[in-house]
Order: sequence, then structure tokens, then C-alpha cells
Amino acid sequence: MPATITLGIWAALGPLVGVRYGHASSKRLQTERWVVENKKQEYREVLGAITEAFSTIVRYGSAGIATGPEEQRARDRAESVSFGILRDRLFIARELEELNALNRWVEATRDFDNQHDITQFTQRFAKLASDIREVALRTMPSA
Repeated sequence: MPATITLGIWAALGPLVGVRYGHASSKRLQTERWVVENKKQEYREVLGAITEAFSTIVRYGSAGIATGPEEQRARDRAESVSFGILRDRLFIARELEELNALNRWVEATRDFDNQHDITQFTQRFAKLASDIREVALRTMPSA
């Protein structure tokens, strides 16, 4: 008789437990996907911002290039945007901090401003971008 009661209770509660477990599992999976998508977007934004800043800084900051106030503002704006994007990421903040990305980028831009060494600036930009891509690929789950 106790087995029959247990089976009856389980028959009534089993589906509810299954639905609850399925819902929790589904919600966790949705959250994980949401975080992954946000990380991807942030990595894209970071790489886009430093690439845009690199191009603008080189275009308007190379030795021997005459620039006016408008070009200087565009250069400063691109640099400032890149600093802000490196600083305000939420989902990849830890990874960027471990790479010391903001400090490396600030240092690279300041050194270029002072020395106008395009080769060194290009190498530092390429290394930073490569390091960011490597961390992005390493931290993203494989499909």
C-alpha cells in the first residue's frame, strides 16, 4: 500500500518537478547565451574603436602632415572614444584589465604623439588587437 501512495504522489508531483527543472535549466541557458552575445558585442566594439582611433591618429598625427583644428578635433575625438570604450565595458572588463589594455593603448598613443614612430605604433596596435582577439576566442564557448 505505501508503494501505491508513493507512486500516486509522484504521478501528481513528477510533472511539476520536471516543468520546474526544465524552466530553470532553460532560463540558465538563455542567460548564458545573453552573456556570450554581450561579450561578443563588446569585443567587436573595443576592436572597432581602437582600429578607428589607430587609423585616425596615424592619418592626422604622422610627422610632416599639416593638420588644422578640425583634423586635430577628429583625432582627439577618436582617441577619446577608444579610451572610453576600453574603460566602460561591463562583460569583458576583467579580461581587458588582465590584458592591461587601456594602459597599453594610452601608452602607445602618447608615445606616438611624442615620437611619431609609426612602425612602433603599428606594432603596438597590432599586438594589442591580437591579444584582445586571442582572449575573445579563448573565452567564447565553441559552437
